[in-house]
Amino acid sequence: MLSDESIKKAKILIIDDEAINIDILEEMLDTAGYNNLTLTTNPEEGVNHYFDEEYDLVLLDILMPVMDGFSVLQAFQKKENHSEIPVLVLTALNDPNTRLKALQGGARDFITKPFSALEVLARIQNLLEIRLSQKQLNQINKILDFKVQQRTSELKDTMFEITHRLSI
Repeated sequence: MLSDESIKKAKILIIDDEAINIDILEEMLDTAGYNNLTLTTNPEEGVNHYFDEEYDLVLLDILMPVMDGFSVLQAFQKKENHSEIPVLVLTALNDPNTRLKALQGGARDFITKPFSALEVLARIQNLLEIRLSQKQLNQINKILDFKVQQRTSELKDTMFEITHRLSI
C-alpha cells in the first residue's frame, strides 16, 4: 500500500509556456504537500528534463509556441518507458478533437482551463497512485525474478552434484 508521504514525494514535471500558470500550479501543489517539482516554460527544455530524469507525472499545456503539447507528446514517445509515465494535459482548448488527439498521443488525462484546484489535485493523486503502484509492482517482479534465477541456479548445482555422485 502506498503512503501519502510517498505520493507527495513523487517527481512531477510541469511544462507550460505561461509563467502565471506555472506559478498557480506550483502554489497549488506546494500547498497540497508536493515539493518534488520541475517547472519550465520552455517545451524543448521540458523534453530534455523528461529524458534526463525519471518522472512520475507530467503536467502539460497544449498551446505553446515553437513546440506545442502534441509535439512534446510525440517527442516523449522516443523514451523507452514513456507509456509508464502519465501525462495530464491542462489546456484552454476544449474541443473534442483536441481532447482525442491528446489522449491518442499518449496523455492519460485531460483537464480544461480554467480548472478547479480540487479536481486537478484529485486527478494528480489518482495518476500518481497508479504510477507508483506500477513502479512498486515492477520492483517486486524484479526481486521475484532474481529469486527464481537464484533458486534455479541452486537446483542446477544440486542436480549436477547428485548426477556426479551417482556416476561414481
